[in-house]
Amino acid sequence: MELTDQQVIDLFTRLGRIEEKLESGPINCPLHAEHIRVLGLRVDDLEEQVGKVETVIGRKELLVAMFGAIGIGFSFMVKYLWARIVS
Repeated sequence: MELTDQQVIDLFTRLGRIEEKLESGPINCPLHAEHIRVLGLRVDDLEEQVGKVETVIGRKELLVAMFGAIGIGFSFMVKYLWARIVS
């Protein structure tokens, strides 16, 4: 298959336009843009859920620390009272 000079010029012109599009940035594809938008929404939702879980875990840790402090305070009180009664 032989190409005429004009066909070769047209092919190089088309190739030049394709290279310009590739170098200019990503091609705007509506399908991919929609996928990216949906993935962004899912990531936002997951981040919100993680924040809620962290809050619940933080509250549980606070309760454990509070009951631990109450238990230690109660044991020191009993120890003090026992020392007062014995002496």
